Amino acid sequence: MVGGRTATGPVLAGLVLSGVLLVALPATARAESPPDPRACAYENPDNRKYLVDEGVAAQPNWSQTRLQFEQAWTYSRGDGVTVAVVDSGVDDSRPALKSRVVGGYDVTSGKRKSGGDSDCAGHGTMVAGMIAAQRRPGRAFVGVAPAAKILPVRETWGIDSYGNEITGTADNLILALRTAVESGAQIVNVSVTTNYDQLSGRQRAAFEDVIGEARARDVLIVAATGNRDDRQADGNDQAERVTWPAALAADHPNVVAVAGITRDGTPDPNAVTGPYVTLAAPSQDLVCQWAGPEQKSGLVACKGTSFAAPFVSGIAALLRARYPDETAAQIRQRLVLTAEHPSTTLPDAALGYGVPNPLAAVTAVLDDSDPAQVTTPVVGAPTALPASAPDHTVRTVVVAGVALGATLLLLGLRAAVRRGRRRGWRPGVVDLTVAETSPDETPALEATALAASDQTSWTADTAGPGPAGATPAAPVTGRR
Repeated sequence: MVGGRTATGPVLAGLVLSGVLLVALPATARAESPPDPRACAYENPDNRKYLVDEGVAAQPNWSQTRLQFEQAWTYSRGDGVTVAVVDSGVDDSRPALKSRVVGGYDVTSGKRKSGGDSDCAGHGTMVAGMIAAQRRPGRAFVGVAPAAKILPVRETWGIDSYGNEITGTADNLILALRTAVESGAQIVNVSVTTNYDQLSGRQRAAFEDVIGEARARDVLIVAATGNRDDRQADGNDQAERVTWPAALAADHPNVVAVAGITRDGTPDPNAVTGPYVTLAAPSQDLVCQWAGPEQKSGLVACKGTSFAAPFVSGIAALLRARYPDETAAQIRQRLVLTAEHPSTTLPDAALGYGVPNPLAAVTAVLDDSDPAQVTTPVVGAPTALPASAPDHTVRTVVVAGVALGATLLLLGLRAAVRRGRRRGWRPGVVDLTVAETSPDETPALEATALAASDQTSWTADTAGPGPAGATPAAPVTGRR
C-alpha cells in the first residue's frame, strides 16, 4: 500500500514501493484525471531506497540465470513482434526502452485515446522492461525479447495528485484489453487482475467476448494470477479469490495464466493459485526497470506475479518471431510441452505445467499433423547475433549437447502426450521412475526419464546465492 490507501476492485499484480502496490478496479466506470507530475512514484523519496546500486546492477539477477533466455537468442530475439502492455503506461524516455516503445493508447477517461507513453505509477514500465529492455553499459539487466516492440495501453494512472494509489475500473480494463487486441499486437501482457465475484454478469460476458475476439485475431493473452497480500475493499486478501482475466486460461487456449516461483524453485507463497494456472515464472527477489528521471542504476528491487507474467510474454515473443505461422494456441501449447514440469499431478495448482524453458521452446518442432505432438529438436542454422552484442551467456552451450538433451526432453514429452490421450486428457501423476536404457534405445525413452530430469532441474538452485545486498529488505512489488 502506498500513501496509506487501500485499493478496491481489480488489482495491479505486483508493484511494491513501500509495501505492495495495489491497483484494484471497482465495478462502476470512473474517469481518471492525469496526476500532478510531482506526485509520481519516482518523485517520492521513500521509494528511492528500493533503487539498486551500480555494483548490484552489474550482476545478473537470479531470474536471468534460472531461465537462461539469452541462450534462445541464437534462434530468436523477438524481431517483428509487438507486445501490448495493459497497465499504467510505459515511460518511453528510459534509455533501455526508448527504441522499443511504439505509439499506444490511454483509456482512463473511459474512451480510447492515443497516449500511454508516460508512467507516473512506474508499474507498466517495470513490466515492459522485463519484456524488451535493452542492456545498458555496466548493467546485466535485459529484457527477454530485446528486439520486440512494446505498445502501451494505460488502463489506470495508478496514482493521484496527492501520491495516493488509485484504482481503475473493470469496464476500463475490459476496454484496455479490447484496445490491445485490436491494436495489431500479437501478444497482450496483463499484469492486472480483478476478482470474479466482484464482476457483474455483463462484465463477465464482456471479458469472455474480448478473449474470444483475441482468439479470432490470433492474439495470445498472458495474464498474472495476482498476489495474496493484495487486499480488496472488503479487507480480505486474494488467497481464495478467482482472478480474471487469468482464470480464463482454464477455458481459452489463447490465454496463459502465470503464477510465481521463488529463488529456490518452490511456488511463491504470495502468488494467487488455482486450477487455471498455466505456468510459473520468477516472482520474488527481482530487479526491474524504473520510470522517471535516471536515479542510480535506473533499476529497482521488485516482486510479484506482475513481473512473472512478462517473462512468459517475452518468451512468447521469441516464439512468435521464430514461428510466425503458429497460432496463439499453438504457441501456448509449445510453452506447456517444453516447460520444466513439476513432479506432481499436472496441471499443478501452484505451478501449472511448470517453469518455461526458453531454449527448449524455440528449438522444439511440433508435428504439423498434430500440434500436440513433439518430434525432434531444431539444431539448424541459428539467427546471427549483431556483431556488437556482448556475450553474457551464463554458461557455454555445445550444440551437440543441446541436441541430445533436447531430444531426450522432447521424446519424453511425446510419450507423455500419448499417455494423456489414453486417459482422455484427464490430469495424470508424473511417474518419477527412470527406466534403464542404452544409448541405442534412446528413441524408446518414455516420459519417466523426462519426469526425473524435470525433478532435478526444478529443485536445483541454478542461480545460487545472489550478490550481497542484491535485494533490499522490502522490494518493489508489482500489480497482478
